[in-house]
Amino acid sequence: MKIILSYIILTFCYSFAVAQEQVSWDVTFDADQSEVFVRASIDEGWHLYSSEKVADLGPIPTEVVIHENDGVEVVGKLKEPKPKVSYDPNFGETLYYFEEAVTFTQAIELKGATELSGTITYMVCNDEMCMPPVDYKFSIELTHEN
Repeated sequence: MKIILSYIILTFCYSFAVAQEQVSWDVTFDADQSEVFVRASIDEGWHLYSSEKVADLGPIPTEVVIHENDGVEVVGKLKEPKPKVSYDPNFGETLYYFEEAVTFTQAIELKGATELSGTITYMVCNDEMCMPPVDYKFSIELTHEN
């Protein structure tokens, strides 16, 4: 029984670690446009889901949450390019996703020099399996040009 339990725990930990390796993130700020760019580089054979929830039973959408900060105000919704669309028989749903790379854009109003932090929650799948959702925490320095 201990061996089976150990195997289950190790498999879960491995799956969690692999999910983090399938996507790498780069978060940058463009002061001229007052926009935060959240770029995902996705390993070959994997896909990352749109930020729009379109399926009832499908995988979780990608979510970018900017933590509250007196020096930053989030303006509008997160923007993304047009995703790929296909029916997935495993979920029995039409899914919206990205392959290779995608950049999400969030407009902000910068009220002063500050640090911006947040969390990206995402899930990746390939043709055979899906990894559990992962939270990626980020923090970047922002500067306000006068």
